[in-house]
Amino acid sequence: MYQFYFIYMSQQPTILVVDRSSHDLEFVNSCLKSLNVTCICTEEGIRTLVLAKLHKPNIIFLDTTLSDLNSSKIVRYLRSNSETSKIPIVGCIPAKTQHNIDRLIISGVNDYIRKPYDISKIEASVNHFLGWEDSCV
Repeated sequence: MYQFYFIYMSQQPTILVVDRSSHDLEFVNSCLKSLNVTCICTEEGIRTLVLAKLHKPNIIFLDTTLSDLNSSKIVRYLRSNSETSKIPIVGCIPAKTQHNIDRLIISGVNDYIRKPYDISKIEASVNHFLGWEDSCV
């Protein structure tokens, strides 16, 4: 089972990716490597809480279809904790889901992208939240 793994830790920005699909985690990790960021991945919502507090990532990409913990609860917890409250959270929602968007925005996500993942949307989110929009990556 694909629990979580670490790419070497450095001064690079760190992004936490939470997705129940190991295939999607590998895809997003590959995209993020090309942007020269450190990626921490997990399939479990409960690990998200621990990893966010431990590593204080610059961005969190959060799958809304996790099986072990509701994504809205994860967002509310992260927002209520002083160590993680300012971390930008990007909700990752299935392509045909509409009702989750409103619930996610209310719970505190900063933005959302649709799945299946699109490299250009991942890059746009990273560039936006890291302030790289006007620079060459």
